[in-house]
Formats: sequence, C-alpha cells, structure tokens
Amino acid sequence: MLLVSLSNPAYKKYEGKRMSEVIQGIGGDPLDALFKVLEENGGSVPTVYFHHDEKDMQYALAQPFVSIGSDGSAIATEGPTAEGHPHPRYFGTFPRVLGKYVREEKVLRVSENQLFIHYQLENVGTRPVLVHEYIHNFIGINHQPVGPNYVLSLPYPIRLNENTHFKEPDLVKIEGQTIGFNRTPQPELDFYCQPQGAVKTDQAQWELRHLESGAGMREFVDFAPQYVAVWGMQHVISTEVFVQIELQPGEKQTWSRRFEFFD
Repeated sequence: MLLVSLSNPAYKKYEGKRMSEVIQGIGGDPLDALFKVLEENGGSVPTVYFHHDEKDMQYALAQPFVSIGSDGSAIATEGPTAEGHPHPRYFGTFPRVLGKYVREEKVLRVSENQLFIHYQLENVGTRPVLVHEYIHNFIGINHQPVGPNYVLSLPYPIRLNENTHFKEPDLVKIEGQTIGFNRTPQPELDFYCQPQGAVKTDQAQWELRHLESGAGMREFVDFAPQYVAVWGMQHVISTEVFVQIELQPGEKQTWSRRFEFFD
C-alpha cells in the first residue's frame, strides 16, 4: 500500500511512499511501525491499495450489476486542496473508463454526446434477490458551485416526502417541476430530498442545467422508477433514479440508462 497523505508534519516525508519504505525508515517490528503511523496521525491515513489486475477490471466492468464512481473528494491542481498525494481515482477514474473501456473494449457505449449503460442481472442462486440499483452521479458544471445558476427539472410536479432533509431550510426553492437554489450551500452541509411522482416516461427523468453557460445533462431510463432521490453539496448535485430488482432463482432482469450531455 502507498500512503497518500499524513496529518502529522513529522511524517510528511513519507507521503507518496509505500508502507514497506515507511517501515524501513522507522525501523523495528513492522506491526509496531504500522500502528505507530496510525497513532501519530489521528488514527486514519488515506492509502492507495494494489489488489487486482487488468483481467479483474475487465471482468468486473463486464458485469451488469457494476456501476462506476470515483468515490473521491473535490480537489484541485493548485491551492490548499492540491496538497498531499491524492489517490489517482480523483482525476483518473472517468478518463480511464471512457478512454480505455469504452473506446477499446466497448464495455460501455458512447455515441456523440450520449453515454449508454445496459444492464442484465441473473439470479444464479437458490434464494430470491431483492435489491435496488442506482447511479450516484456527482455533477458539477464548468467548475461552478451549486447556486442560483443551477436548475434541476423533473417531468412531473414536485412533491417532497418525509425523507427530505435540508440543513439550510432557505437553500432550495421549488416551483412546479423545477428545483432551484437561492444561494450556494455552506461548506460541508449537504441536502437531500425524494421528489414524489416518478413514472415510466419517454421524457428525461431529470435534467440539470447551468443557466449562465447553457450546459447540462439529462438521464433517460427504460424502466418505471422505484423512486428518485436528489443529494448534493456545495460543489455537486446527484440525481439518482432507483430501479427495483426482484428475481427468483433462475430469473433475469434487464434495464438501461442513457445520459445526454448538452450545451
């Protein structure tokens, strides 16, 4: 494993190094060195692990139940958020997928301004499978924070259920079929809601548009959504369309998503 960042200034020299090098530098028993690093860095050290190869990746991406996410934080190439040695996934996840697995292996399909994802899930076990699937999109447009220039449109009048929680009650404004923002959210304060009324439709299940630039993204699906959720923070919005999956042994279920990008 490779150490990404260390909070203790005395350990900064080990950032970007493998644990074997750190153990050698500290000396003594390897386990003692490992726990010493943890104890003196607040009990948590972001780390890059090396645990599978290219064949594993190709196999995983070919499975219908696999989705893709960087699971990364918002960082930059300069300034305070550029410190340390960030995990390659922060910048590299989607360039890797689109540059290699779409254009070369064709695991996914891209056509002009659209991304297609087709799923097939088969229950090969002996017990029923009851689960749902969704894509946790982290969307920001033109490096602009969430705020009055963002509008999220749905194809039905928006009603919110009891699972809605806005840590800033005056942040969101709902008008008919749109969700807008009165201002930019405070740092580290997220928002979440579940708009009611989603049905199967030929229209986009949602459209996120940045008014100043005119750029945006929308999603089409071929299934009746179980429900829709909207989550976000200061720098991203994620609209998630859930599909219900109920499979008896031997049964299969297929579904698809199409993402369209525009400006």
